Amino acid sequence: MKNLFIGLVMLIGFSFPQECDEPVNVWFKLSNDVSSMDYGKIIPINMSRGYASTDGSFVYLLVNITDSDEALIITFPIGFWEIEQPSEFMKEMEKEFKNLEDYLRSTQGNGAEIKKQ
Repeated sequence: MKNLFIGLVMLIGFSFPQECDEPVNVWFKLSNDVSSMDYGKIIPINMSRGYASTDGSFVYLLVNITDSDEALIITFPIGFWEIEQPSEFMKEMEKEFKNLEDYLRSTQGNGAEIKKQ
């Protein structure tokens, strides 16, 4: 009887599919407007249409906020990004592993043998 009940529940569940609609062409941004009560809230941005422009240094996207008439400008820099000094992590990596051969010599014998059963 229990198996019959489970079978009926599964049959009914599969005959009425449920869909989870995920937003398409939507980005999300945290509000950083300190003058309003919306500070820190998630703002959905409609990326399906808008305007793009450039001044040679930056790309500007003008898009609408979902469920609102307000617009938002997103700015991306163009070109090669440089940092003045390498990070501490990269310096440590360069010290520890000068090249692949040194790394392989330093880790030789530390692994486990894999055997086919």
